[in-house]
Amino acid sequence: MTVRMLASRNVPPPRLLDKCVAVGVFPAAMVLARTRLVYAERVLSLARRRVSRVPSMDRALRFVAAVEWVGSLYPGRVACLEVAIGSALVGALRGSMPRFCIGAKFNPLYHHAWIEALAADGSMRPVAEAEAHDWPYRAALLI
Repeated sequence: MTVRMLASRNVPPPRLLDKCVAVGVFPAAMVLARTRLVYAERVLSLARRRVSRVPSMDRALRFVAAVEWVGSLYPGRVACLEVAIGSALVGALRGSMPRFCIGAKFNPLYHHAWIEALAADGSMRPVAEAEAHDWPYRAALLI
């Protein structure tokens, strides 16, 4: 369902290589999302040290689309944390890692995980998010 939502926003489909990397990364993302957050933080920090380049918005959208494509084949729950971890790991393996973020918005209180990439104006913007133009979330953890 999420992949259809991305397709309706005129997002380029994921490339075959991104899909293959996502298939390999998806189990690790699922395990990291279901363990203590410190383990995901350590793995993503190691990946960040290895890859310092940040992808463009189009490239990061392809990473998200690839992870959501794999997630559509998974029978269980795939939510924002799993997609964000998976997309960051796909990016790290493809040579440009998006910034991984976890944060919250207040009134009402919601928590959320997302990735950020370089927008056309050079600033970091949330990737594949419906509320990106008026982003209500404040990041608590940035990797």
